Amino acid sequence: MKREHLKFLLAIAVVVAVGLGALLFWLLQNPPAPKVLPAPVVAAPAPPPPADPFADRQADAITLVQQSASPRGTLDVTLIDVAKIFPGFAAAKPAWSAIRIKEGVYEVAWQAQTAGLAVGPRWGVQLDKAAIPAGGSAIVAANAYAEIFAAPSLGPWADAPLPTDAEVLSTLLGAAGPTELSLSSALLVALRTAIKEGRAVEPLGWSVTLLRSKPREKPAYSVAYAWKEAGESKLATWEVDLASRAVKPADLSANAIAQLAAATDPKFLVTAVPRDVARATGDPMYERNRARRALRFLVGDPLRKQAAAVLVRFSDRNVAAEYDGWTTLESETPGVFTVTMAVVFGKESESIVWSCDTTAGTFKAVSATARLIDSLVLPAEPARER
Repeated sequence: MKREHLKFLLAIAVVVAVGLGALLFWLLQNPPAPKVLPAPVVAAPAPPPPADPFADRQADAITLVQQSASPRGTLDVTLIDVAKIFPGFAAAKPAWSAIRIKEGVYEVAWQAQTAGLAVGPRWGVQLDKAAIPAGGSAIVAANAYAEIFAAPSLGPWADAPLPTDAEVLSTLLGAAGPTELSLSSALLVALRTAIKEGRAVEPLGWSVTLLRSKPREKPAYSVAYAWKEAGESKLATWEVDLASRAVKPADLSANAIAQLAAATDPKFLVTAVPRDVARATGDPMYERNRARRALRFLVGDPLRKQAAAVLVRFSDRNVAAEYDGWTTLESETPGVFTVTMAVVFGKESESIVWSCDTTAGTFKAVSATARLIDSLVLPAEPARER
């Protein structure tokens, strides 16, 4: 390459280098402005939902019922009067409660617990005044008890008091004819079968609930037996119309029990009571032999007598059962006897035990099977405040 060409290229390189240096110097003196990113757009918070004016208004609903006007004055005054119509209801010390059904509507109840079921008046309460139709009421009776509370006069019911729970239950359990088991004995068979199959049974007892009542007419009731089986709540319910003496199952459990009762003729039951006691007549209180008096008190109820026979007739341990007699032993308390029925299943024996006060003519179940039997033949005691 010629010398002139090299000088030319060198001159160009020097010019380029000077230009780049000048550009670099300028950039250092004039740095580009930093790029500012736009601030993120923050969405406005959603407005809070409007406050529910009818939430947690249970106390208001109860107060509205208690202070509502009835033909006899405010309801909180007349509750005591009405409670007298229902035997045992006031003594059970019913409690007020309220649950929300839907917006503005509550169900208010003044009830006591019997055999795990609530018994007493219920009302529907509308707290939303705008939802009440013209001429309508904010409070509506939700069952027969509440309808009586709203009656113009309690006179018709006071003149012809409603039957006791024991009377209603007696109608139900006495409905079976002479050629079939009582419902209590059929229930005993069903529950003993459950126990045999390994399911724990906890008897709760009978609950009697008024369904319909008109002045001077015999009322109708719902009568339910409640128990727990393997921890699960169970119920068998019948409707009892005292006017017609009609008894009919009201659910599948009651229907199955009724079929079992109708399918078994009591004449095939083994007598499980000494013949002289079974044939005894008159008031057991006049029985001079106190041990015999205790047994007569106990088996004087035909339902309990049939239940004792059922324990022998329907073996629940896959072997033939044998009736092994009754024993009566006086306790340390004079006049109080321990009454025991023994049933033998092969090599095993079961004792069904009660305690009987021969002075008062009362008895109390002691063993689990005795408690089961008594829960089937006696009305349940209402749960009382402690």
